[in-house]
Amino acid sequence: MTESHAPMHRYVVRGGRDAQFPLRVFNLFAQQALLVEEFRVTTDGDEYAIDITIDALSETGGAIILEKLRAMVLVDSAHCEIG
Repeated sequence: MTESHAPMHRYVVRGGRDAQFPLRVFNLFAQQALLVEEFRVTTDGDEYAIDITIDALSETGGAIILEKLRAMVLVDSAHCEIG
């Protein structure tokens, strides 16, 4: 799913403050054998905010990951910035 000349993707994911939430999000990338450049988790009240940066991901692959993130039960919102 990775390509050497593909752009960097930055995912911003928000969800309920559940101990499983960050692990499930990270596991989604691991299941696709994708190497994450940065994975940052912060809390804001009753919510987790996760910022994920991944390099060399195709546009199609990035869209698939975004769809899978949005389909997760614990995810309230997810979007992707490509650059």
